[in-house]
Amino acid sequence: MKRRLLITALTVPCLALAGCGLQGPTSTPEPTETRSEGTDADLGVRDTRDPQTLTSATSTTGAAEVAVSYALAQATWSAATYARQYERMIRLSTGALRRELTAQRPERDQIDGIRAGGQTSRANVLAADPRAVTDGRGPVIVVLEQYAGQKGRVDPFVTNVIYRVSVQREDGHWRVSRFETVPAAA
Repeated sequence: MKRRLLITALTVPCLALAGCGLQGPTSTPEPTETRSEGTDADLGVRDTRDPQTLTSATSTTGAAEVAVSYALAQATWSAATYARQYERMIRLSTGALRRELTAQRPERDQIDGIRAGGQTSRANVLAADPRAVTDGRGPVIVVLEQYAGQKGRVDPFVTNVIYRVSVQREDGHWRVSRFETVPAAA
């Protein structure tokens, strides 16, 4: 069974969040119990916009929106939403990343395993920085606060993860071409 690895990073003093020009923070709810067969709302998902509408933006703000939407799709799921979130990642991606995601769609046994374990993941956006995006491409730094859960319970430990989400504009739409975790500072 394929398993998704969540690589975690400590808050590299959150990229020196203060004075770094990062957008955020959003509301940060306390961990709560979650049903294993929850809905998107149960998992704290806030991004319900249509990916096609999202990707049509032409400014770096649009690049940040697509990067954040992709990061939330990757980090916010339950057995009931996993396949839908994965398809969202495919729609928001391009190139080799899209080919890889398409070839590795979740299999039935993977979703059954998530359901049997009551596994969930939810996230809140702490910050997004698209300043390095120029000439229709570049990385957006996205910082998420992530909670893992299982069997109706959310882990009380918060993991702050920093992602480098490479985006590019093609045919007037922003797409994600690469998604990687920024390693924690030593």
